[in-house]
Amino acid sequence: MAQQVVSLATPDYAKKQHVLWLQTLREELALSPMSWLNWLEEIESQHGCDYAFERALVALQKHPVNEAVAKKAIQLGFALNDAVALQRLANTNATAFIEWLSFADSEILESMPEALMLDLYRTVAAINPHEDPEERQYRALTQLADLLVKRYIAGLAMVLGQDERILIDQRVKISKLMDEAKDLASVLRLRQVLIPYLLSKKQNRSDDLAAEQLVLLRQNYEQQGLSQDEFDQFVASFDYMIRERSNFSRLVEKHRAAPH
Repeated sequence: MAQQVVSLATPDYAKKQHVLWLQTLREELALSPMSWLNWLEEIESQHGCDYAFERALVALQKHPVNEAVAKKAIQLGFALNDAVALQRLANTNATAFIEWLSFADSEILESMPEALMLDLYRTVAAINPHEDPEERQYRALTQLADLLVKRYIAGLAMVLGQDERILIDQRVKISKLMDEAKDLASVLRLRQVLIPYLLSKKQNRSDDLAAEQLVLLRQNYEQQGLSQDEFDQFVASFDYMIRERSNFSRLVEKHRAAPH
């Protein structure tokens, strides 16, 4: 019936209203996210980004957790350079926002305000894992850590490096990104967290990573002009862990001999 109504001839005086009515009808019939995405593509090509973005926000109201719809809205928000709308989308659809950034051009990533990147982290970090069967939180945190390789952001690196929900290999990688960025104060604090954490695992591979981090931390102390006594005081704070790992001293010597 809808198709028959749509095909009826429209008098000239009612054409504008007819177009609006057709758009409303199309949206009422767009029951699935994919239908909305197809409709948004048509609107963008025919009417431009402004109107498409307006309708994308309507689509998000109908499908608030659909990441494909959210990413389309985010794309349009960037095309319009609408900072207010992007902030709102970062708060409501952070995981989709981060995934979209993972595939965006480097220029877009460079244009992201550091405060907004931290907001994305905070929103994702607050997700209740019991309400996240698709593990969007873990995926988004991992993607954020990967984005640091493309653009180093000190504050984001620090919170991600300390987040135990991220794989330890990525946290160690973040510490090395800090070295490359000459972010000496941050890397010193991060390694002071990582080393006891790694030793607490009581696993051979974690011991090896901890030994490497300890050697690098000693270099950080020197770079910061801190004394050997200060370094020794830090090591003494987890000496009981070292005594439990009989192979740790040998691992430290191995990493001291390796080039860094």
